[in-house]
Amino acid sequence: MRPIFCLFAGALLIAACATSPAYRQASAPGEQGFDAYRIENNRWRVSYTGDETQTANEVRDLALLRAADLTLEQDADWFEVVANATTTDRDTRTRFENRGFETDYELQRDCGLLGCTTRAQPVTRYGGTDTVREDVLAYDQSMEIMLGYGPQPRGNPNVYDASETAGNLRARLGQY
Repeated sequence: MRPIFCLFAGALLIAACATSPAYRQASAPGEQGFDAYRIENNRWRVSYTGDETQTANEVRDLALLRAADLTLEQDADWFEVVANATTTDRDTRTRFENRGFETDYELQRDCGLLGCTTRAQPVTRYGGTDTVREDVLAYDQSMEIMLGYGPQPRGNPNVYDASETAGNLRARLGQY
């Protein structure tokens, strides 16, 4: 019974560590996730705000995935990226690392009429705290897209087939 439990627990641990980037709607402005709103009839602004664990490329791909999903939700076939911007949010965080306790020895010397004795007495001391400052980067991708219906225009590198783009990015990002 115990080996089966250990195997099951190990599988859960591996699955938890192998998670894909979070693809979800942002709960509030500036929070991690996607957002989209209509500018004109077939023109939309799509954005994705990443957290400190996501790279700039992951954030770009997640914004592009949202653009593809939005295009399909609007029953369109393709979209064109007409404006595109990536911003970086740099934050300096301070954390404190405890060095723990250290054991040391103090020499104690006792002297009397017949001579002196020396002995080593163990002493436990607090090691102190280190202050660690680290820069944390988070990326935000914003794009303006135009939705298109019917055959996709050829020769424009900013035009994407919505179904193909969504499928490829889902497979790459592990979003099923």
